Amino acid sequence: MMTDERPTTPGPELSQRRALVFDEGLIGCPDWRHFTLEPDAAGPAIQLLRSLDEPEVALYVSDPFTILPEYEFEVGDTDSSLLELSDPGDALVLVILTARDDPASVTANLLGPLVVNIRTGRGRQLVLAESGYSAQHPIVG
Repeated sequence: MMTDERPTTPGPELSQRRALVFDEGLIGCPDWRHFTLEPDAAGPAIQLLRSLDEPEVALYVSDPFTILPEYEFEVGDTDSSLLELSDPGDALVLVILTARDDPASVTANLLGPLVVNIRTGRGRQLVLAESGYSAQHPIVG
């Protein structure tokens, strides 16, 4: 299934702080499985993915298509099945941002996008190993 159909902004299911479940956790953090998606004061393009398993953990996330409009990748059959994703329009794609002291040096992990089924709240972090995308893509530049 292709994700070149642009996902919409989070629907009412996500905006009400419904728990998102990443059954396998995030890469490098397998115990971080339950999250909420919250707006952030930094602006409408940035949200917080707050861990319910580790309350002190909150990750900045953003829509990758605002960072790199030509961003695209395929969600394979196995990932689609695990996400219970039958309609590409139900996919919310986010990337984790790495904040730095200098706002101009913030980067986005385009190599490991988060895909969430907005109907079910199931999420999965993919690894786009052969894509040529970077885990430290500058968002300003």
